[in-house]
Amino acid sequence: MIASGYQIMVKQIASERPILEDLSRVFPKGAPKPGTLTEISGVPGTGRSEMLLRIIARTVLPHAYGGKSSKVILMDLNHKVDQVDEVLRDVVTANGTFTVQEDITDIVKNGLGSIINVACYSSEQFDLALDELEDLLWDNEDVSLLAIDGLDAFYWEDCYLRLQRMATHYKRLCQRLKAICREHNICCIYTLDDNYLQSKSSKIILTWALRMEDNTCGSRFRGIVRKMLRLTVSATTKRGSKWNGKFFVF
Repeated sequence: MIASGYQIMVKQIASERPILEDLSRVFPKGAPKPGTLTEISGVPGTGRSEMLLRIIARTVLPHAYGGKSSKVILMDLNHKVDQVDEVLRDVVTANGTFTVQEDITDIVKNGLGSIINVACYSSEQFDLALDELEDLLWDNEDVSLLAIDGLDAFYWEDCYLRLQRMATHYKRLCQRLKAICREHNICCIYTLDDNYLQSKSSKIILTWALRMEDNTCGSRFRGIVRKMLRLTVSATTKRGSKWNGKFFVF
């Protein structure tokens, strides 16, 4: 197969990107692997964005504080992602001992500097941002995670413009993201509203799925059944509540 010089360089950069295996207890051992998609779904108020932020924190923080010393591209479509610094501080204090407050502040500041924030306010902007990911990934060799808050945010706009069904809309986005992840050897983790999730029926190409739920014991997530491999997982939010449930591999 004939490859251009650009393709060869992209492949070389991709092979040298940080790996996120064993990123968090919400993933099975060795996950997430490069080239995979992870879906975080649930109804509003179940902590989808908070879970995404905690995964981002684990990605950007130094190894000594439970992180992977990597960079993240965060595509904010819902504009509800805030308090990133608080989540970083929470993860840092849970994984290290400090003598002065300035130590924590410096680590959090460096962590924030490793997050490339891309805000999109329309379907057209999101489409252009995905096109420009090539340049961002070329210029940032330490990026290993593409995080998207609200992958379903522009469905109704797309539906009006293209008359697409939800299943078609979701499948098209997954295929595009999967191609980006495989080419650049990165992971993609995104959030979805349950109403959108329940309306899709096409076969999709995900690797993992987390489903967030509310109950009397606090917030929790539960895996969506796709295959037979089942794992029990748990994690603690910054408010002290527990996420408990089953994780199923797609």
